Amino acid sequence: LENFEQLAKRQSIKDFVNRSGAGMVYKMFTDEADAVERIYENRTKSTSGGYVPFPLSHPYYSGQALWVKSLMFRLEKSYEALQTLFFIPENPEKKKAKETFENLHKTLDNVITGERGFKAWIKEVEDMDQDNLKKKLDINVLRYEDERQESILCNFDKGLLKMISEVKYWDKLKVHGIIIPHPVQKLYNEREQYRAPREYILLCVRKFNEILYSINYDDKAVFQDHLASLKDSFKPGFSNYRWVSDEQKFERFKDECKLACYDLYQQVHVYK
Repeated sequence: LENFEQLAKRQSIKDFVNRSGAGMVYKMFTDEADAVERIYENRTKSTSGGYVPFPLSHPYYSGQALWVKSLMFRLEKSYEALQTLFFIPENPEKKKAKETFENLHKTLDNVITGERGFKAWIKEVEDMDQDNLKKKLDINVLRYEDERQESILCNFDKGLLKMISEVKYWDKLKVHGIIIPHPVQKLYNEREQYRAPREYILLCVRKFNEILYSINYDDKAVFQDHLASLKDSFKPGFSNYRWVSDEQKFERFKDECKLACYDLYQQVHVYK
C-alpha cells in the first residue's frame, strides 16, 4: 500500500489508495481481531467453568494466562502493522479498528489479572498461610504409600510444588501488573536449594520401589535379609531427615540410599 501511495500521481488513484485500499487493510485487521475473539470464546465454551485449555506441563492458573497472552500477542502484532499506515489520512475504518483493538485487548488482559486468573491464584496462596511457608518444608523426606508400609514416596508438599510452578510463569507476565507476594517470591528464589535434593530422593525412591516390585512372592525369602538392610538404609528418611536438615548430613543419607539401592539392584538383576 505504501508503494502504491508513493507511485500514485493522479488524484483519483490517490483517493483509491487512501480510501478503498486503506479500508481493505483495516478490515483485514478487524477480521483478525474477530478470529482471535472467536478462538477465545470457542475454547472457553468447550471447557467446563469457562476455563481455557492449556498444556498439561503448565500450571493451572498461569498456564491459562499464558494461553490468553499468546492471543494478545497475536492481536498486538496485527495492530502494530496498522501503525505503519502513517501516510494515510483519517479513515473511518481506522477509528473502528482502534476501538476493536482496545476493547478486545482490555478483555483479554482482565482474564489474565481477574477472578479467573491471577486473583484466583492469589486467593489460593492466601489460604496457604504465606508467613509459614517454610514450615511446610519441615517434614520428613519420605513416607509410605499406604498402610502396608512397603512402597515409599517422596514426601514433598504438593502445594509448594504447585505454587513454585505457578510463580515461574506468573514471572513472565509481570508486564500486566502482576505482583507476587514477597514470602512466595522469596521461596521461589530459593527453589534450587530444594530442587536437587528432591530429585535425588525421587531417584532413590523410584529405584527402591523398582527393586521391591521386581522380587516376586517366591523370591522374597531369598532376599529377605537384603530387603531388610535396604529398608534400614532408608529408615532415617521417615524420622530424622527433613528438607531443612543439615546439608552435609543429608548428602550422606542420600549417598547411602543410592549405594544400597545400586548394590541390591545388581544382585537381583544377576539372580533373575
